[in-house]
Amino acid sequence: MRAPRIQQIEEYVLKNNTVSLKELCDMFKVSMSTIRRDVAELQRRGTVKKVYGGISVNSQASLVPFHARSTVNRSAKQIVCDLAIQFVEEGDVIFIDTGSTTCNMVESLAKFKNITVITNNIDVIIRAIPYPNIQLFTLPGMLNRKNNSFSPMGTEDIFRGYNITKSFLAAGGVSLEGHVTNNTPLETPLKRAAVQRADQNYLLVDSSKFDVTSLITYCQLTDIDKIITDKKPDDKYIKYCNENSIELVFPE
Repeated sequence: MRAPRIQQIEEYVLKNNTVSLKELCDMFKVSMSTIRRDVAELQRRGTVKKVYGGISVNSQASLVPFHARSTVNRSAKQIVCDLAIQFVEEGDVIFIDTGSTTCNMVESLAKFKNITVITNNIDVIIRAIPYPNIQLFTLPGMLNRKNNSFSPMGTEDIFRGYNITKSFLAAGGVSLEGHVTNNTPLETPLKRAAVQRADQNYLLVDSSKFDVTSLITYCQLTDIDKIITDKKPDDKYIKYCNENSIELVFPE
């Protein structure tokens, strides 16, 4: 079962950053020659690079494809989406951002009779197709293969005419210094426009994103109404959110 194993190896490396080939042999109970073949496939995908004695995550975040990022912390991302769905109401017009977390909301929207989704996320579009109750509006733009999204040009007017009740946003990192950040310059104007247009902004981030600063700040934490995550954050975030009327949502 090579394909499932390669996916498991990919997830393991992305989670641990750097691993030795021997560690992979022991973990997956296969020979060194088998691991070398699997690693060669991951190198071809651009997910990992060789280092002395092993492999590590490709340090250029833009080279890590969407399908690879979606395997990391999968259960945590699902917990976040399960919490987020409780804030969706009948009649809402919601923006779902591009991200390996936010796309997991779609299946739970099937229970609503009257819901409108606006997105540039190809994965959201594909997942929404089987559900005729989801009225879907897709944003045009240039295909961004690495993010599985369309990156609109002229984002100043992209939401004109849309009355967005709630935006569900992804992020590459969250910190008290850099605030809410992402790695893709092409996505930044769209994220900023969504934050400005929506009545309420929900940030969906698993716990690994805290104390991380990515390339570009697209909004301040004070622009966010609710931060939804899978674990209780550090006390400094609880203190900051209390002081700035930001609701923190996590499993009790």
